[in-house]
Amino acid sequence: MNIKTMLITALATLHAESLLTEPQTDHEVIRKVLAESRLPDYVDEDDERLALTEIKAIIEPIIDGQVTYDHDAVMRQLKLATTQNRPLYDTVVEFIAGDDVPDDTKPEERVAYLNKMVSRHYFQLRQSLNAITLRKTLGQAFGALNGTETRIDLSTALGNLRDSISTFTERSHNKIPSLVNTLNTANAAPFAKVFSSIKDKAAGHGLRTGWQSMNRMMGCNGGITEEMWLMPALPFNCKSLFSLCMAISVPVFNTPEYVMKDVKGDLQPMILDLSLENELDINIATAYQMLYGHFEGVKADMVNQDVTAMADYVCSKLNRNGWNYEFQKHTNSDFKVHYLNDLISDAKRRGYHVVGIRADYFGTINKAGHGNGIAGSDIKEIYRIARNIQVVRNRGFILGPHQISPEGKRLKAIDESAFVKSLPGRGLYDTCSSLDNEADGEMFFNKRVIEGRSYLEVQRGKHRTIIDTPEKHHYTVIPFEDHCILPWDVDKEVEVTANSINKFTGGMSGDLF
Repeated sequence: MNIKTMLITALATLHAESLLTEPQTDHEVIRKVLAESRLPDYVDEDDERLALTEIKAIIEPIIDGQVTYDHDAVMRQLKLATTQNRPLYDTVVEFIAGDDVPDDTKPEERVAYLNKMVSRHYFQLRQSLNAITLRKTLGQAFGALNGTETRIDLSTALGNLRDSISTFTERSHNKIPSLVNTLNTANAAPFAKVFSSIKDKAAGHGLRTGWQSMNRMMGCNGGITEEMWLMPALPFNCKSLFSLCMAISVPVFNTPEYVMKDVKGDLQPMILDLSLENELDINIATAYQMLYGHFEGVKADMVNQDVTAMADYVCSKLNRNGWNYEFQKHTNSDFKVHYLNDLISDAKRRGYHVVGIRADYFGTINKAGHGNGIAGSDIKEIYRIARNIQVVRNRGFILGPHQISPEGKRLKAIDESAFVKSLPGRGLYDTCSSLDNEADGEMFFNKRVIEGRSYLEVQRGKHRTIIDTPEKHHYTVIPFEDHCILPWDVDKEVEVTANSINKFTGGMSGDLF
């Protein structure tokens, strides 16, 4: 469908809508058609493009709500606009007349016919817009392939082309690519399913982490649910360490029945650990020390211990409740956010359902093709896509460490004791001050060393939850220990954490409370 046909179809759609009392409108589609109708400002009077420009001018105030569609007035405007191009006027008149309902049609049949006509017109317009997008991405891909397109790399161009083809073919089956779920009050059963999920969350059926205080921090869920947690901190302030310790605690302290009860088939639950910075030996060593120190109560000896015994120990502890944990190392400069779809699909083919993802961290991956040119829009879009893939569609969780901007160093130097508590709501994310908009929850970290001992402060920021969490649970302190780094206590009677660092330092921290 060319620009002329699209504009005529848009005008016919508005005409059909005007004949209905309660039409199902989607004027955003027509607005996109006008945006794609790039016509020159100055053309000869006998040029058809001048008439098309006038048709755009007729349509625009109608979809913007400035005027209502008046067929007689529209046709007078159209006739005036096509004075030098009578064939175009005749084409529009014939096209609109083709939508007319026979006079002897029953009222209910008339409404059904017009609704079907409106739906068909919108479908054709959407398909035409998708075709335009497909042609653009196809041109991008060819340009990247032969070297004439330098604004985007070949891999990203091919990824965009694949997405455009997928959208185009889906629309040919009249599917809405953005639609995830629908609830209609004519059927209460789907509502009951949602309330079942709400009930589970309110009852604390989230996935427990290794720390009692962290589970309280996550509110009524009692742990992690299908949500994306951003974990911002300054460099070398344990965001990678903490996210890893939290991720491996999930299969250690939880059975998977709640998270797997609505998963179709006989898939096995899996946590996917994506390391985009650290090498795998660092992460495996950390996991071994945490697990061994927790269960054995002593520091792991990784020099004299048999390597097979260490491997069996890690795997048996992470698999003990019926889970699988997969460590993956990726080169961050080559990793694209849409690879998450491929990784989830690959896991499913291998018999796994990805319950959770730890991505350390998205701020370092390839950003080509993302954003709108405004600083930070690329990383914001990457996190939004990641959340849509894993949280919205796959119904799992994401743990996402991220850097705090350099402004954080200045604030910490001014007052370290109040630093981490001052971070929520300040937008101090590296390169993107509004990144918190994309998160379901935030955990800020600060490592402090007092009198030769190290402590990790954790301050909760925003959290989208069904019941507000009391402020007293928004902050906790975890002491570092030699034998298990950040000791877990969820399976112990005595907690290792505290709501004030003074509990450990005897008032030497500088904190008032």
